[in-house]
Amino acid sequence: LLGLGDEFLDELDKHLERIRHNPKHFAVKKKNYREAYIRRFPYLIIYEIEEMKVVVYSVFNTPQDPEKKPL
Repeated sequence: LLGLGDEFLDELDKHLERIRHNPKHFAVKKKNYREAYIRRFPYLIIYEIEEMKVVVYSVFNTPQDPEKKPL
């Protein structure tokens, strides 16, 4: 039986794997930064595609003050 934290990490891993396999799937929101929402949890992954790699800059808790959102 998984706890909520384990379920969050599982969802995060699934999204990171999705990004790894198809990094252009998620929309560009600001400059070259893309955002992938984790639907089950109020988080989004902010990342950028640099040449042949994906750089994750933040896993942001969306209920926080939008002014705190990185990038």
